[in-house]
Amino acid sequence: PKITFKMFCKWYNVNSSEGLVKVQGLGEKEIAEKLSEADISWVRPERIKTPFGYYTPDFKCSGIFLEVKGTRTLMMLLGKSSMLDSAKKDWARDINDISYKKMVWLLEETKKPFIIYINDSDNDSKYFKNFPLAEIKKNLKGFKIFYGKSEIQKCLDFIKNYNINK
Repeated sequence: PKITFKMFCKWYNVNSSEGLVKVQGLGEKEIAEKLSEADISWVRPERIKTPFGYYTPDFKCSGIFLEVKGTRTLMMLLGKSSMLDSAKKDWARDINDISYKKMVWLLEETKKPFIIYINDSDNDSKYFKNFPLAEIKKNLKGFKIFYGKSEIQKCLDFIKNYNINK
């Protein structure tokens, strides 16, 4: 049987060029605020039908999709680890790459840059030591990867330069 679950993640309101927009979790909130501060227009895209089910990217900035992932979530969708090995609930122990398949499908369909920003919060960074960035990039061929707060400005510059050069 298919297991369905709800993730209980806090939602935040962030100002954008479109007005007040809800974003999910602190990682998305931080990126949304940085995009707005950098005068980069962004929206929460509508859900997209893929062969693997519906998918809603976190952000769309002038044609570029931007997904914010915590390290544990990223490892889970790449099939490297469950979200919580010691979890009492099955869904948190499962390794599920459906979200990853949806992202790959969208990348191949649009032929435009697709950014994955990997959040390096204190809670997530302890999981990262067993999964080096080089291995993540090898597993995420085709995606533009930015890891952590030290690369937020590089991510913003990439988006701005894409918009200038297209």
